[in-house]
Amino acid sequence: MRYSVIVPLYNAESTIKACIESVINQTYKDFELIIVDDGSTDKGGALCDEYAKNFDNVKVFHVENGGAGKARNIGVSLSKGEYLLFLDSDDEWESSLLKNLEEYSSDVITFGYKIDYGQKIITKKIINESEELNVLNAVRILENQGAFNVVWNKAYKRGVLKSASFPQENSCEDLIYNCRIFKNVKTVTILSSILYVYNRKEDITLANRYDKNLNENILKANEERLSLYKEIGFVGEEAEKLFALKYVGYEFSKIPNIFRKNNGLKKKEKFKELKKIIKNKESKKYFKKVKVQGFYKKLLKFHVLTKTTVLAYINFSFMFFIRNNMTKLYKKIRRK
Repeated sequence: MRYSVIVPLYNAESTIKACIESVINQTYKDFELIIVDDGSTDKGGALCDEYAKNFDNVKVFHVENGGAGKARNIGVSLSKGEYLLFLDSDDEWESSLLKNLEEYSSDVITFGYKIDYGQKIITKKIINESEELNVLNAVRILENQGAFNVVWNKAYKRGVLKSASFPQENSCEDLIYNCRIFKNVKTVTILSSILYVYNRKEDITLANRYDKNLNENILKANEERLSLYKEIGFVGEEAEKLFALKYVGYEFSKIPNIFRKNNGLKKKEKFKELKKIIKNKESKKYFKKVKVQGFYKKLLKFHVLTKTTVLAYINFSFMFFIRNNMTKLYKKIRRK
């Protein structure tokens, strides 16, 4: 069997049908679709069971809730394909995705994607002409294009997976997985084709739960990224600036975690968490190295370089009040 497609499912009743249809309607047919129902409480699992009854290459496994990482690991352990692909249950494929991969035999094959916001679609093309590269040049391109840190835009040859597995309950699981896998990779084909549809709603949806492990997860992700760079020989000024850019991006991702609405943190706790970012010497070092884009990141850079925690707390509290209560105004600010 050429391909195994692994879909972790959790309460995706409204999107899983389109997801499955995009796979079973592929023009290339030598594949199996493995859906791991991660303890869904809606009708999504039952919908998948109906497809399994009607299609021999669709397999559904129901497990206790353990997170997407665990569900993916189960899917990998049950798969038989030469290549493995991961598809999220709220996303879709173009019908020619597998056909586009057929002629290639690299350790990893990666492809472009589009982000569907409902009212608009943004296309993310990684490379202008499809090309097979060594792992160093591939990582350089993928990192610069922001296409390295996810698993859903890649097909992995089974041999490079070895003992690697997705970390569980880790918001940086895709990046960590890729950093581990790419240490085993020799060749990567980057396709110019746009083959994956990443669905996102135009309105701003924020999880209310505070991720208490986010700082620890980001620390692990940074360690894994540096380890990969060293392993493949990606060193020097370009690597340092690129890592700094990724580091800064992760630091910024901590801000919504602190200030999102109804996350359970008290004001003193929010201030304490923000202070960890503002007073962090590593943060200051990396913010100095990069030019940031966007109002929020520029604001965070200013506060990190000036060490103004109190002013930062006032500014971000105000900005997230707008984000949570005045969506249209927030969107205008965000795009500046």
